[in-house]
Amino acid sequence: MLNTEMLDLACAYRTTKSGKAQDIIHSIYDQQYLAKHGEDNFYVNIEHFLERSVMLTTLISEHDYELPCYTRTYEHTDIVFTNEPLVDTLTKESAIYGKTISVLSSGKSQNICGEFQFGKSGYDETIGYCSTAFLSCLRFYENFWLENKKYDNKGFYNDNIVCALHVPVIKNSSYKYISQPYLINYYVCSAVNRNIVSHKAVTRLKDVNKVMKERMRASLKAIVANSDKTSKRVAILSPFGCGTMGNSISSVAHIWYELLELEGWKKYFSKIVFSCNFKETAVALRMFENAYESIS
Repeated sequence: MLNTEMLDLACAYRTTKSGKAQDIIHSIYDQQYLAKHGEDNFYVNIEHFLERSVMLTTLISEHDYELPCYTRTYEHTDIVFTNEPLVDTLTKESAIYGKTISVLSSGKSQNICGEFQFGKSGYDETIGYCSTAFLSCLRFYENFWLENKKYDNKGFYNDNIVCALHVPVIKNSSYKYISQPYLINYYVCSAVNRNIVSHKAVTRLKDVNKVMKERMRASLKAIVANSDKTSKRVAILSPFGCGTMGNSISSVAHIWYELLELEGWKKYFSKIVFSCNFKETAVALRMFENAYESIS
């Protein structure tokens, strides 16, 4: 049996440092182990959900991905802003809607789940520690993260999207195992690293917001298409590419407004939650919310 200590290693796996974690992950892929924790239903669910999630996870490009013609729309969309812990938001929304919740991360373009470089404080790291997203995303390590390491395009990275579907969340916000996992859809799309562009491709600074908008639009399209059968479509979005990527909270809030309000993408969602996950979360939340709402 795969005990909780081993599952911790698998969730917090470093691609270059832990041979033991590699063996555990390979064993999970081979379906030799189950998570040994909590009630009996956890044993079954973690194996079934993880296997399904790994198989469903895909890598797509924004250039060849279209919405189904029957895509559902909603007359009203709730848009809320929060700085509560990300996992608390996921747990709450999952309990309310009882369906898979979609989470978009701008991602550490060169490290799966941030490769846990910032402990448990980062957006990607939180997902990695509390779910099996790392194991699903590992399938495209070479095609997405490693490609971005080799060819960073001077900060613009590639335009692919990793769609990790039906990922089991297995821990709460205190990083304790829960007896009954719930599912999220986890999307990773590379934001433009404005800090790198300003040093390596100064002449392309004018293209940053244009490319950012294309990436963010493509991510919305992927979320909508992959959750079309749900009765309620809920998306957890972030100040995409702020923080270490160097994009301003104000510019990203404006892009989200243009996409959701002016282009009409919000009609495809019953609820959108903007989750600000910075060290100064209260300040970041106010800045983001004020920038978004000031346009209207």
